[in-house]
Amino acid sequence: MFPAFIHQKNDYGADIAGWGGLCSLNFSLVTPFKVESMSISKNAMFKSIRSSDLVLILFAVLSLAILFLPKGWLTHSFELDPTKYPANITSEAKGASQVRWLDKEKQIWHCDLDEHYKSAYCSLTINLLNERWQGIDFSRFNRMTIDADYQGSSKTVRVYLRNRHPRNFSSCDEMFTKYNLVEVPVEYLTEAKPFEMASFGVADWWLALKNIPLEYAHPEFKNVVFLEIQTGSFHKSMSNTIHIKKITWEGQLVSDEILYRVLAAVWGLTILGLLVLRMFQLNRDIKLNTRHQNELISINKLLNLQHKQFEELAQTDALTGLLNRIGIRDSLLAGVHEWNQKNEPFSVIIMDLDNFKNINDEFGHDVGDDVLVALANFIKRNVDESCFVGRWGGEEFILACKNSDLVSAQAVADNLRRVLEKTVLCHDISVTASFGVSTLDSPDLGQLFKNADDALYRAKSSGRNRVVTQDQLKYF
Repeated sequence: MFPAFIHQKNDYGADIAGWGGLCSLNFSLVTPFKVESMSISKNAMFKSIRSSDLVLILFAVLSLAILFLPKGWLTHSFELDPTKYPANITSEAKGASQVRWLDKEKQIWHCDLDEHYKSAYCSLTINLLNERWQGIDFSRFNRMTIDADYQGSSKTVRVYLRNRHPRNFSSCDEMFTKYNLVEVPVEYLTEAKPFEMASFGVADWWLALKNIPLEYAHPEFKNVVFLEIQTGSFHKSMSNTIHIKKITWEGQLVSDEILYRVLAAVWGLTILGLLVLRMFQLNRDIKLNTRHQNELISINKLLNLQHKQFEELAQTDALTGLLNRIGIRDSLLAGVHEWNQKNEPFSVIIMDLDNFKNINDEFGHDVGDDVLVALANFIKRNVDESCFVGRWGGEEFILACKNSDLVSAQAVADNLRRVLEKTVLCHDISVTASFGVSTLDSPDLGQLFKNADDALYRAKSSGRNRVVTQDQLKYF
Protein backbone atom coordinates (compact mmCIF):
# COMPACT_ATOMS: atom_id res chain seq x y z
CA MET A 1 0.00 0.00 0.00
CA PHE A 2 1.17 3.53 -0.76
CA PRO A 3 1.46 6.17 1.94
CA ALA A 4 -0.12 9.46 0.96
CA PHE A 5 3.28 11.17 0.82
CA ILE A 6 6.61 9.41 0.66
CA HIS A 7 10.26 10.36 0.50
CA GLN A 8 12.39 7.53 -0.76
CA LYS A 9 14.69 6.34 -3.52
CA ASN A 10 13.16 4.55 -6.44
CA ASP A 11 14.72 1.44 -8.02
CA TYR A 12 17.06 3.68 -10.07
CA GLY A 13 18.16 6.08 -7.36
CA ALA A 14 15.74 8.94 -8.18
CA ASP A 15 14.36 10.94 -5.23
CA ILE A 16 10.58 10.86 -4.89
CA ALA A 17 9.06 13.52 -2.58
CA GLY A 18 5.35 12.88 -2.50
CA TRP A 19 2.96 12.32 -5.40
CA GLY A 20 3.10 16.00 -6.30
CA GLY A 21 6.78 15.62 -7.10
CA LEU A 22 6.13 13.06 -9.81
CA CYS A 23 5.49 15.65 -12.51
CA SER A 24 8.71 17.51 -11.78
CA LEU A 25 11.02 14.52 -11.48
CA ASN A 26 14.04 14.73 -13.74
CA PHE A 27 14.69 11.07 -14.47
CA SER A 28 18.13 10.41 -15.84
CA LEU A 29 17.57 8.23 -18.86
CA VAL A 30 20.26 6.65 -20.93
CA THR A 31 20.84 8.92 -23.93
CA PRO A 32 22.26 7.81 -27.28
CA PHE A 33 25.96 7.96 -27.75
CA LYS A 34 26.87 10.72 -30.21
CA VAL A 35 29.95 10.25 -32.30
CA GLU A 36 30.94 13.38 -34.15
CA SER A 37 31.85 12.95 -37.80
CA MET A 38 35.54 12.96 -38.31
CA SER A 39 36.78 16.00 -40.18
CA ILE A 40 38.77 15.57 -43.40
CA SER A 41 42.38 14.84 -42.54
CA LYS A 42 43.24 18.32 -41.31
CA ASN A 43 46.97 17.76 -41.10
CA ALA A 44 47.10 16.47 -44.66
CA MET A 45 44.97 19.34 -45.93
CA PHE A 46 47.05 21.98 -44.11
CA LYS A 47 50.17 20.36 -45.48
CA SER A 48 48.80 20.46 -49.04
CA ILE A 49 47.70 24.07 -48.57
CA ARG A 50 51.11 25.04 -47.30
CA SER A 51 52.90 23.35 -50.17
CA SER A 52 50.62 24.92 -52.79
CA ASP A 53 50.98 28.33 -51.17
CA LEU A 54 54.75 27.97 -51.21
CA VAL A 55 54.67 27.16 -54.92
CA LEU A 56 52.51 30.21 -55.63
CA ILE A 57 54.72 32.45 -53.51
CA LEU A 58 57.82 31.12 -55.28
CA PHE A 59 56.34 31.82 -58.72
CA ALA A 60 55.16 35.25 -57.61
CA VAL A 61 58.64 36.18 -56.38
CA LEU A 62 60.27 34.85 -59.55
CA SER A 63 57.76 36.70 -61.72
CA LEU A 64 58.36 39.99 -59.93
CA ALA A 65 62.11 39.45 -60.08
CA ILE A 66 61.98 38.81 -63.83
CA LEU A 67 59.73 41.81 -64.46
CA PHE A 68 61.72 44.29 -62.39
CA LEU A 69 65.27 43.09 -62.92
CA PRO A 70 67.41 45.55 -64.92
CA LYS A 71 67.12 44.75 -68.58
CA GLY A 72 70.89 44.47 -68.83
CA TRP A 73 70.73 41.29 -66.78
CA LEU A 74 68.70 39.56 -69.45
CA THR A 75 70.65 40.64 -72.53
CA HIS A 76 73.11 39.08 -74.88
CA SER A 77 75.60 40.79 -77.15
CA PHE A 78 77.73 40.28 -80.23
CA GLU A 79 80.91 42.20 -80.95
CA LEU A 80 82.26 42.48 -84.47
CA ASP A 81 85.91 43.27 -85.06
CA PRO A 82 86.04 44.64 -88.63
CA THR A 83 89.65 43.57 -89.05
CA LYS A 84 88.59 39.91 -88.81
CA TYR A 85 86.46 40.14 -91.93
CA PRO A 86 87.29 40.89 -95.58
CA ALA A 87 86.62 44.51 -96.52
CA ASN A 88 86.93 46.74 -99.52
CA ILE A 89 86.51 50.47 -100.16
CA THR A 90 84.81 52.07 -103.15
CA SER A 91 83.52 55.39 -104.41
CA GLU A 92 80.73 56.28 -106.76
CA ALA A 93 81.40 55.32 -110.37
CA LYS A 94 80.30 58.54 -112.06
CA GLY A 95 82.08 61.17 -110.02
CA ALA A 96 85.72 61.99 -109.37
CA SER A 97 85.79 61.03 -105.69
CA GLN A 98 88.93 59.32 -104.46
CA VAL A 99 89.18 56.69 -101.71
CA ARG A 100 92.29 54.98 -100.36
CA TRP A 101 93.54 52.94 -97.41
CA LEU A 102 95.56 54.76 -94.84
CA ASP A 103 96.09 51.53 -92.91
CA LYS A 104 94.45 48.53 -94.48
CA GLU A 105 95.30 46.22 -91.63
CA LYS A 106 93.45 48.47 -89.19
CA GLN A 107 90.94 49.38 -91.85
CA ILE A 108 91.57 53.10 -91.63
CA TRP A 109 90.52 54.76 -94.87
CA HIS A 110 90.31 58.25 -96.34
CA CYS A 111 87.86 59.67 -98.87
CA ASP A 112 88.00 62.88 -100.94
CA LEU A 113 84.61 63.57 -102.41
CA ASP A 114 84.01 65.17 -105.79
CA GLU A 115 82.62 68.54 -104.89
CA HIS A 116 81.03 68.92 -108.32
CA TYR A 117 78.99 65.68 -108.15
CA LYS A 118 75.88 65.85 -106.04
CA SER A 119 75.67 62.13 -105.35
CA ALA A 120 79.32 61.66 -104.49
CA TYR A 121 80.11 59.13 -101.75
CA CYS A 122 82.74 56.72 -100.51
CA SER A 123 82.01 53.36 -98.91
CA LEU A 124 83.55 50.66 -96.74
CA THR A 125 81.96 47.27 -97.33
CA ILE A 126 82.62 44.42 -94.86
CA ASN A 127 81.88 40.90 -96.06
CA LEU A 128 80.13 38.91 -93.28
CA LEU A 129 79.74 35.62 -95.16
CA ASN A 130 81.13 32.55 -93.41
CA GLU A 131 82.54 29.39 -94.97
CA ARG A 132 79.00 28.11 -95.56
CA TRP A 133 78.06 31.32 -97.33
CA GLN A 134 75.75 32.35 -94.55
CA GLY A 135 75.57 35.82 -93.09
CA ILE A 136 74.91 36.90 -89.50
CA ASP A 137 71.51 36.97 -87.84
CA PHE A 138 71.05 40.38 -86.19
CA SER A 139 67.30 40.01 -85.71
CA ARG A 140 67.89 38.91 -82.12
CA PHE A 141 69.33 42.31 -81.22
CA ASN A 142 67.62 45.62 -80.62
CA ARG A 143 70.57 47.98 -80.18
CA MET A 144 73.70 48.69 -82.20
CA THR A 145 76.85 50.62 -81.25
CA ILE A 146 79.57 51.71 -83.66
CA ASP A 147 82.86 52.71 -82.06
CA ALA A 148 84.77 54.75 -84.64
CA ASP A 149 87.13 57.68 -85.22
CA TYR A 150 86.07 60.29 -87.71
CA GLN A 151 87.82 63.30 -89.16
CA GLY A 152 85.85 65.62 -91.36
CA SER A 153 82.97 68.04 -91.20
CA SER A 154 80.05 65.75 -92.17
CA LYS A 155 77.20 65.56 -89.70
CA THR A 156 76.22 61.93 -90.43
CA VAL A 157 77.37 58.68 -91.95
CA ARG A 158 75.16 56.11 -93.63
CA VAL A 159 75.06 52.55 -92.30
CA TYR A 160 73.69 49.71 -94.39
CA LEU A 161 72.94 46.22 -93.12
CA ARG A 162 72.42 44.34 -96.33
CA ASN A 163 70.25 41.30 -95.86
CA ARG A 164 70.00 38.39 -98.27
CA HIS A 165 66.67 36.66 -98.81
CA PRO A 166 65.80 33.96 -101.36
CA ARG A 167 62.91 35.97 -102.80
CA ASN A 168 65.31 38.79 -103.76
CA PHE A 169 68.34 36.74 -104.68
CA SER A 170 69.70 36.67 -108.17
CA SER A 171 73.23 35.66 -109.11
CA CYS A 172 73.19 38.19 -111.96
CA ASP A 173 72.07 41.11 -109.83
CA GLU A 174 74.57 43.02 -107.70
CA MET A 175 71.69 44.71 -105.84
CA PHE A 176 70.08 41.45 -104.68
CA THR A 177 70.48 42.28 -100.98
CA LYS A 178 67.91 44.36 -99.13
CA TYR A 179 69.45 47.70 -98.18
CA ASN A 180 68.47 48.34 -94.57
CA LEU A 181 69.59 51.94 -94.00
CA VAL A 182 70.05 54.30 -91.07
CA GLU A 183 71.67 57.74 -91.10
CA VAL A 184 73.76 57.94 -87.93
CA PRO A 185 75.00 61.25 -86.46
CA VAL A 186 78.79 61.35 -86.33
CA GLU A 187 78.86 61.89 -82.56
CA TYR A 188 77.19 58.47 -82.11
CA LEU A 189 80.31 56.96 -83.69
CA THR A 190 82.94 59.04 -81.93
CA GLU A 191 81.21 58.67 -78.55
CA ALA A 192 80.22 55.03 -79.11
CA LYS A 193 76.56 55.78 -78.34
CA PRO A 194 74.08 52.96 -78.97
CA PHE A 195 71.08 53.42 -81.24
CA GLU A 196 68.02 51.30 -81.77
CA MET A 197 67.83 48.72 -84.54
CA ALA A 198 64.29 49.95 -85.02
CA SER A 199 65.86 53.11 -86.50
CA PHE A 200 66.66 51.19 -89.66
CA GLY A 201 64.44 51.43 -92.67
CA VAL A 202 64.71 50.03 -96.17
CA ALA A 203 66.30 52.50 -98.62
CA ASP A 204 63.63 54.15 -100.79
CA TRP A 205 65.74 53.95 -103.91
CA TRP A 206 66.14 50.17 -103.45
CA LEU A 207 62.38 49.63 -102.91
CA ALA A 208 61.63 51.63 -106.05
CA LEU A 209 64.37 49.94 -108.05
CA LYS A 210 63.20 46.47 -107.13
CA ASN A 211 59.48 47.28 -107.14
CA ILE A 212 59.16 45.60 -103.74
CA PRO A 213 55.58 44.82 -102.58
CA LEU A 214 54.48 46.72 -99.50
CA GLU A 215 54.25 43.58 -97.36
CA TYR A 216 58.01 43.04 -97.88
CA ALA A 217 59.07 46.67 -97.47
CA HIS A 218 60.09 46.29 -93.81
CA PRO A 219 63.69 45.84 -92.56
CA GLU A 220 65.05 42.32 -92.26
CA PHE A 221 68.18 41.21 -90.38
CA LYS A 222 67.98 37.40 -90.39
CA ASN A 223 70.86 36.95 -92.83
CA VAL A 224 73.03 40.07 -93.12
CA VAL A 225 75.83 39.34 -95.57
CA PHE A 226 77.33 42.82 -95.96
CA LEU A 227 77.84 45.73 -93.57
CA GLU A 228 78.44 49.00 -95.36
CA ILE A 229 79.62 52.34 -93.96
CA GLN A 230 79.21 55.33 -96.30
CA THR A 231 79.85 59.00 -96.08
CA GLY A 232 76.77 60.95 -95.09
CA SER A 233 74.01 62.28 -97.28
CA PHE A 234 73.88 65.84 -95.88
CA HIS A 235 76.43 68.54 -94.99
CA LYS A 236 79.12 66.64 -96.78
CA SER A 237 82.75 67.11 -95.94
CA MET A 238 85.00 66.89 -98.96
CA SER A 239 87.70 65.23 -96.85
CA ASN A 240 86.77 62.31 -94.61
CA THR A 241 88.90 59.89 -92.61
CA ILE A 242 87.09 56.99 -90.96
CA HIS A 243 88.36 54.24 -88.67
CA ILE A 244 85.80 51.67 -87.54
CA LYS A 245 87.26 50.11 -84.39
CA LYS A 246 84.44 47.78 -83.41
CA ILE A 247 80.71 47.31 -83.76
CA THR A 248 78.54 45.86 -81.01
CA TRP A 249 74.97 44.56 -80.99
CA GLU A 250 72.92 44.02 -77.84
CA GLY A 251 69.54 42.41 -77.40
CA GLN A 252 67.22 40.91 -74.86
CA LEU A 253 67.52 37.18 -74.39
CA VAL A 254 63.75 37.11 -74.38
CA SER A 255 61.55 39.82 -75.82
CA ASP A 256 59.00 41.47 -73.56
CA GLU A 257 56.18 39.91 -75.52
CA ILE A 258 57.60 36.41 -75.25
CA LEU A 259 58.48 36.97 -71.60
CA TYR A 260 54.92 37.99 -70.75
CA ARG A 261 53.51 35.09 -72.72
CA VAL A 262 55.82 32.65 -70.97
CA LEU A 263 54.93 34.07 -67.56
CA ALA A 264 51.23 33.88 -68.37
CA ALA A 265 51.62 30.31 -69.62
CA VAL A 266 53.64 29.29 -66.55
CA TRP A 267 51.07 30.86 -64.23
CA GLY A 268 48.23 29.19 -66.11
CA LEU A 269 49.90 25.78 -66.04
CA THR A 270 50.86 26.20 -62.38
CA ILE A 271 47.33 27.12 -61.34
CA LEU A 272 45.90 24.33 -63.47
CA GLY A 273 48.39 21.87 -61.97
CA LEU A 274 47.56 23.00 -58.44
CA LEU A 275 43.84 22.72 -59.16
CA VAL A 276 44.30 19.20 -60.52
CA LEU A 277 46.46 18.32 -57.50
CA ARG A 278 43.87 19.79 -55.15
CA MET A 279 41.13 17.82 -56.91
CA PHE A 280 43.10 14.59 -56.47
CA GLN A 281 43.75 15.44 -52.82
CA LEU A 282 40.11 16.29 -52.19
CA ASN A 283 39.01 13.13 -53.98
CA ARG A 284 41.38 11.12 -51.81
CA ASP A 285 40.16 12.89 -48.68
CA ILE A 286 36.54 12.36 -49.70
CA LYS A 287 37.20 8.63 -50.13
CA LEU A 288 38.92 8.51 -46.74
CA ASN A 289 36.11 10.51 -45.18
CA THR A 290 33.50 8.26 -46.78
CA ARG A 291 35.24 5.23 -45.35
CA HIS A 292 35.38 6.90 -41.94
CA GLN A 293 31.71 7.84 -42.23
CA ASN A 294 30.78 4.25 -43.06
CA GLU A 295 32.76 3.09 -40.06
CA LEU A 296 31.01 5.68 -37.90
CA ILE A 297 27.61 4.65 -39.26
CA SER A 298 28.36 1.06 -38.28
CA ILE A 299 29.52 2.19 -34.85
CA ASN A 300 26.46 4.40 -34.45
CA LYS A 301 24.16 1.55 -35.41
CA LEU A 302 25.82 -0.59 -32.77
CA LEU A 303 25.65 2.21 -30.20
CA ASN A 304 22.02 2.97 -31.05
CA LEU A 305 21.18 -0.70 -30.62
CA GLN A 306 22.97 -0.69 -27.29
CA HIS A 307 21.19 2.55 -26.40
CA LYS A 308 17.81 0.97 -27.13
CA GLN A 309 18.76 -2.00 -25.01
CA PHE A 310 19.91 0.28 -22.19
CA GLU A 311 16.79 2.41 -22.54
CA GLU A 312 14.59 -0.66 -22.38
CA LEU A 313 16.49 -1.82 -19.34
CA ALA A 314 16.09 1.61 -17.76
CA GLN A 315 12.32 1.63 -18.38
CA THR A 316 11.57 -2.04 -17.66
CA ASP A 317 11.21 -3.88 -14.40
CA ALA A 318 13.88 -6.57 -14.31
CA LEU A 319 11.71 -9.19 -12.60
CA THR A 320 8.32 -8.92 -14.31
CA GLY A 321 9.18 -7.29 -17.63
CA LEU A 322 6.56 -4.60 -16.98
CA LEU A 323 7.24 -0.89 -17.18
CA ASN A 324 8.91 0.54 -14.11
CA ARG A 325 8.38 3.99 -12.66
CA ILE A 326 10.56 5.58 -15.36
CA GLY A 327 8.85 3.59 -18.10
CA ILE A 328 5.33 4.50 -17.00
CA ARG A 329 6.23 8.21 -16.81
CA ASP A 330 5.69 8.87 -20.53
CA SER A 331 2.23 7.31 -20.38
CA LEU A 332 1.31 9.51 -17.43
CA LEU A 333 2.55 12.67 -19.09
CA ALA A 334 0.83 11.73 -22.36
CA GLY A 335 -2.45 11.26 -20.47
CA VAL A 336 -2.19 14.71 -18.90
CA HIS A 337 -1.36 16.21 -22.33
CA GLU A 338 -4.38 14.59 -24.01
CA TRP A 339 -6.61 15.72 -21.12
CA ASN A 340 -5.32 19.29 -21.51
CA GLN A 341 -5.38 19.48 -25.29
CA LYS A 342 -8.33 17.26 -26.26
CA ASN A 343 -10.26 16.93 -23.01
CA GLU A 344 -9.88 13.15 -23.20
CA PRO A 345 -10.41 11.36 -19.87
CA PHE A 346 -7.47 9.73 -18.15
CA SER A 347 -7.55 7.43 -15.11
CA VAL A 348 -5.11 5.55 -12.90
CA ILE A 349 -5.54 2.21 -11.10
CA ILE A 350 -3.24 1.28 -8.25
CA MET A 351 -3.28 -2.45 -7.43
CA ASP A 352 -1.73 -4.07 -4.37
CA LEU A 353 -1.60 -7.84 -3.59
CA ASP A 354 -3.29 -8.80 -0.35
CA ASN A 355 -1.17 -10.47 2.33
CA PHE A 356 1.79 -10.96 -0.02
CA LYS A 357 4.17 -10.97 2.94
CA ASN A 358 2.59 -14.23 4.10
CA ILE A 359 3.52 -15.88 0.79
CA ASN A 360 7.16 -14.80 1.19
CA ASP A 361 7.22 -15.98 4.75
CA GLU A 362 5.56 -19.34 4.02
CA PHE A 363 7.00 -20.29 0.64
CA GLY A 364 10.11 -18.15 0.37
CA HIS A 365 11.07 -15.18 -1.76
CA ASP A 366 11.71 -17.27 -4.89
CA VAL A 367 8.11 -18.43 -4.89
CA GLY A 368 7.04 -14.87 -4.10
CA ASP A 369 8.95 -13.68 -7.19
CA ASP A 370 7.22 -16.38 -9.27
CA VAL A 371 3.87 -15.13 -8.03
CA LEU A 372 4.75 -11.55 -9.03
CA VAL A 373 5.79 -12.67 -12.51
CA ALA A 374 2.64 -14.72 -12.91
CA LEU A 375 0.54 -11.78 -11.71
CA ALA A 376 2.21 -9.47 -14.23
CA ASN A 377 1.34 -11.85 -17.05
CA PHE A 378 -2.18 -12.18 -15.72
CA ILE A 379 -2.71 -8.40 -15.77
CA LYS A 380 -1.37 -8.06 -19.33
CA ARG A 381 -3.74 -10.81 -20.52
CA ASN A 382 -6.78 -9.20 -18.97
CA VAL A 383 -6.46 -5.53 -20.02
CA ASP A 384 -6.57 -3.98 -23.45
CA GLU A 385 -4.00 -1.77 -25.19
CA SER A 386 -5.46 1.41 -23.77
CA CYS A 387 -4.01 0.53 -20.36
CA PHE A 388 -0.28 0.72 -19.72
CA VAL A 389 0.80 -1.63 -16.94
CA GLY A 390 3.76 -1.01 -14.68
CA ARG A 391 5.24 -2.33 -11.46
CA TRP A 392 5.55 0.49 -8.99
CA GLY A 393 7.53 -1.48 -6.46
CA GLY A 394 7.24 -4.63 -4.36
CA GLU A 395 3.78 -6.15 -4.83
CA GLU A 396 2.29 -2.86 -6.08
CA PHE A 397 1.24 -2.35 -9.68
CA ILE A 398 -0.11 0.63 -11.62
CA LEU A 399 -2.35 0.86 -14.67
CA ALA A 400 -2.45 4.12 -16.67
CA CYS A 401 -5.70 4.03 -18.65
CA LYS A 402 -5.94 6.56 -21.48
CA ASN A 403 -9.30 7.71 -22.81
CA SER A 404 -10.95 6.11 -19.75
CA ASP A 405 -13.19 7.88 -17.30
CA LEU A 406 -13.70 6.81 -13.68
CA VAL A 407 -16.51 4.38 -14.53
CA SER A 408 -14.47 2.66 -17.28
CA ALA A 409 -11.43 2.40 -15.03
CA GLN A 410 -13.53 1.01 -12.19
CA ALA A 411 -14.89 -1.65 -14.59
CA VAL A 412 -11.32 -2.66 -15.51
CA ALA A 413 -10.40 -2.94 -11.83
CA ASP A 414 -13.56 -4.92 -10.95
CA ASN A 415 -12.90 -7.37 -13.78
CA LEU A 416 -9.30 -7.91 -12.67
CA ARG A 417 -10.36 -8.42 -9.05
CA ARG A 418 -13.08 -10.98 -9.90
CA VAL A 419 -10.96 -13.01 -12.32
CA LEU A 420 -7.88 -12.91 -10.08
CA GLU A 421 -9.63 -14.39 -7.02
CA LYS A 422 -10.63 -17.39 -9.14
CA THR A 423 -7.21 -17.87 -10.74
CA VAL A 424 -4.37 -20.11 -9.58
CA LEU A 425 -1.24 -18.17 -10.50
CA CYS A 426 1.51 -20.68 -9.81
CA HIS A 427 2.61 -23.27 -7.27
CA ASP A 428 -1.10 -23.88 -6.57
CA ILE A 429 -1.24 -20.41 -5.04
CA SER A 430 -4.22 -18.09 -5.47
CA VAL A 431 -4.16 -14.48 -4.40
CA THR A 432 -6.47 -11.49 -4.13
CA ALA A 433 -5.76 -7.79 -4.62
CA SER A 434 -7.10 -4.42 -3.57
CA PHE A 435 -7.60 -1.54 -6.02
CA GLY A 436 -7.68 2.26 -5.77
CA VAL A 437 -9.08 4.09 -8.80
CA SER A 438 -8.90 7.81 -9.58
CA THR A 439 -9.50 9.96 -12.67
CA LEU A 440 -7.88 13.21 -13.75
CA ASP A 441 -10.01 16.28 -13.06
CA SER A 442 -7.16 18.83 -12.99
CA PRO A 443 -3.71 18.91 -14.60
CA ASP A 444 -2.11 17.71 -11.35
CA LEU A 445 -0.59 14.24 -11.36
CA GLY A 446 0.17 14.57 -7.69
CA GLN A 447 -3.48 14.95 -6.82
CA LEU A 448 -4.39 12.12 -9.20
CA PHE A 449 -2.03 9.74 -7.38
CA LYS A 450 -3.06 10.98 -3.95
CA ASN A 451 -6.71 10.19 -4.76
CA ALA A 452 -5.81 6.71 -6.03
CA ASP A 453 -3.59 6.09 -3.01
CA ASP A 454 -6.33 7.17 -0.60
CA ALA A 455 -8.82 4.91 -2.39
CA LEU A 456 -6.38 1.98 -2.16
CA TYR A 457 -5.87 2.65 1.53
CA ARG A 458 -9.66 2.52 2.07
CA ALA A 459 -9.89 -0.73 0.09
CA LYS A 460 -7.21 -2.31 2.28
CA SER A 461 -8.60 -1.02 5.52
CA SER A 462 -12.13 -2.15 4.76
CA GLY A 463 -11.32 -5.82 4.27
CA ARG A 464 -9.15 -6.13 1.14
CA ASN A 465 -10.09 -7.80 -2.17
CA ARG A 466 -12.18 -4.86 -3.26
CA VAL A 467 -12.20 -1.80 -5.53
CA VAL A 468 -12.59 1.74 -4.17
CA THR A 469 -12.84 4.85 -6.36
CA GLN A 470 -12.10 8.45 -5.50
CA ASP A 471 -15.82 9.24 -5.55
CA GLN A 472 -16.44 6.62 -2.85
CA LEU A 473 -13.96 8.17 -0.41
CA LYS A 474 -16.65 10.42 0.99
CA TYR A 475 -18.49 7.38 2.29
CA PHE A 476 -15.64 6.26 4.48
